[in-house]
Amino acid sequence: MIPGFLIAWATFPGVILHEWSHKQACHWRGVRVRNVEWFNLDGSGLVTHDQPRGYLDSVLISTAPLFVNTVVSIGLWILTGLALIGSIPFDLPVQSEYIALGAGWLALSIGWHAFPSPLDISNAWSAARSNWQSSMVAGLLLPALVLMYISTKLRILWFDLFYAVGLGGSAFWLLQQLGWNAPGGV
Repeated sequence: MIPGFLIAWATFPGVILHEWSHKQACHWRGVRVRNVEWFNLDGSGLVTHDQPRGYLDSVLISTAPLFVNTVVSIGLWILTGLALIGSIPFDLPVQSEYIALGAGWLALSIGWHAFPSPLDISNAWSAARSNWQSSMVAGLLLPALVLMYISTKLRILWFDLFYAVGLGGSAFWLLQQLGWNAPGGV
């Protein structure tokens, strides 16, 4: 088994974007950020902030990386696919193989860290659970949070890796559906 901190070191851009997502969600919702640890030696990161005003703010801040990392990862997988088929729509001073390699590593790294951490899920769960009787939205969020919780437990089975690779497969499928094919129709 590969130690988690080695995976985090190899995929550090995903950890950094994960923490940036939390920080930006705090700013968007007007929650003061007290400290940001972008990447620690153990492979973790942390955003310390004031208490959110309501449960929706708490859920949004806790789950922001799922949305931000997913969208950025898909964009980078699309760039990887375009580089692999030699169809990047702009000129760069490097060969497309290097672009594909760099964008692919970033896409995998960022997608790998899309899911909220156990602490993130715990915070979102506490906020939504304490409001489910007074808010239908809070009640509807609970099943999604349960699925996110299960995803954190499935990390031991490499679920986060499979998610990142699945984002790549989805991006490549999208490129194919849009008619982007390799030269020669392959």
